[in-house]
This record gives sequence, C-alpha cells and structure tokens, in this order.
Amino acid sequence: MFGIGMAVGCALGGTIGVLFMTLAVAGKREDEQMAALFEKKKHERKICFLDKDANWVFSIPDGGYLELIAGNGDKQACRCNYVDDEHMKINGTLWQALDFAEQMEERGIAYRPLPQQKERGR
Repeated sequence: MFGIGMAVGCALGGTIGVLFMTLAVAGKREDEQMAALFEKKKHERKICFLDKDANWVFSIPDGGYLELIAGNGDKQACRCNYVDDEHMKINGTLWQALDFAEQMEERGIAYRPLPQQKERGR
C-alpha cells in the first residue's frame, strides 16, 4: 500500500512540476512579448502641437526636438517628451498642449519641429 502511495505521489508530483515549468516558460515568453510591444509603442508615440484655437499644427516623435523662435529672432532647440495624449515635457517642463500654444502666442514665440537629431555620444 505504501509503495502504491509513493508511486502515485511521485507521478502526481512530477506532473505538477512539469505543469508549473510549462507555465513559467509561457509566462516568460509573454513578458518578453509585452516588453517588445511596449518598446515598439514607445517609438510610435507622437507629441501633437496645437495652435491657440486647438487646431492640430504638427506632430513630432517622442524625444524629438522643437525650435522656439522669439520675436527678436533668438532661437532655442528644445527636447520634447511624450507624457500622454494631452501633455508633453518640453526641456523638462510639463505642458498641457493647448496651454503651451496659448502661452507661446501670448509671449510672441513661434515654434516648429526640428529634424531628428542624434544625441551626443551615441
């Protein structure tokens, strides 16, 4: 009787072990697929710029550059990062898209996309 119990226990334990190993491998594959999808989506994110009337003007990719042009002709290149569909960070400052457009108009600052620049050291 003891021998039968041991045999059944070993068979059942082995089966459960194989099941858990299969689930672990499948879970790891799913994690890798999700990470790859997230990375792909990250590169597809676009930052939308509007005018003061909330009309779409242009989009740039996450991590792209924007040129600000002051009324006196001074120019500044700014790195832009996607936060969500309505917010972005421009040189580290969080902006809501419409607020940014209104502030730039108020200050007499024009803006336009810059071609994608390579970061130094890369």
